[in-house]
Amino acid sequence: MLQVQDALIRFALEEMVANDKYPLHMERISENTRRLRERVQAKDIRGTLRAMIRYHELIVDASGNEYLKNVTRRHYLYHYERHVRDLATLDQLERAVEPYEKATQALLQRDGAGAYQCMRFKNYGFIAGLAGESSPLPVEPSSPAPSTADAPSNRKRKSAHV
Repeated sequence: MLQVQDALIRFALEEMVANDKYPLHMERISENTRRLRERVQAKDIRGTLRAMIRYHELIVDASGNEYLKNVTRRHYLYHYERHVRDLATLDQLERAVEPYEKATQALLQRDGAGAYQCMRFKNYGFIAGLAGESSPLPVEPSSPAPSTADAPSNRKRKSAHV
């Protein structure tokens, strides 16, 4: 599920940085990023997950693509929260906040590709963490983009929902 989300977010980020209403969307995304940090500092797992989901919703909305909005809402958003809430630890969520902050900083520079790299490393690190494995990708978003051979596609999956 997170791998499909990764592909959808990549497309949304590409569309977002080209959108005419970009400044308005960035204001909302920046505010949500602050809320995400507040929720994780309050050790509110549900609130943290909701802020993460809202971040993705805002990016998809900012893409301006109505079909993408419909697909992503049906595909994963609250289904994601329900399943991840029971699997994720607070420590995993705390580590996931920094990539959102870095992605927001990249977006403020209209760097959709940089924001995607931040989100990609977070997603694959989170997938590995939920599967009980160490991340096969470096956590540092400033690293060069990994090749598709580096992606964790041949890893055993412990849950059909991950």
